[in-house]
Amino acid sequence: MRKGLCLFTIGMAASIAGLSAQSTTNNPANVAIIGCLQGAQKTFTLKDYRSGVSYQIDADAETIGWHVGHQLEIQGTLEVRGETRRVKPTQVIYIATKCSPVEPAAK
Repeated sequence: MRKGLCLFTIGMAASIAGLSAQSTTNNPANVAIIGCLQGAQKTFTLKDYRSGVSYQIDADAETIGWHVGHQLEIQGTLEVRGETRRVKPTQVIYIATKCSPVEPAAK
C-alpha cells in the first residue's frame, strides 16, 4: 500500500511540475497599460504612458470603439509576435474623457 501511495505522489509531483513549466512558456503574460486609446473600425492601439510602448488592442469595435480618444487603463493578456504586442482586454478602466499630455518622468 505504501509503495502505491509513493508512486502516486511522485506521479502527481511530476504532473504538477510539467504543468508549471508549460504554463510559463505557453500562457500569455498579464499586463496593465495606461494611455490614450487611438484607432478606428477594427484597429485600436494604446501607447502606455509609463513605458512609451504601443500595444494593439484585440477587441471588437462595438465593445471598445466608443472609447477612442479616452484615457484608459487596460488590463489583459499580452501576446508578443515579433515586434507586435497585442493585448486581449480582461478589464477596461475608464480614467478620463480626454487624453491629457503626460510629462516625461524625471531622471
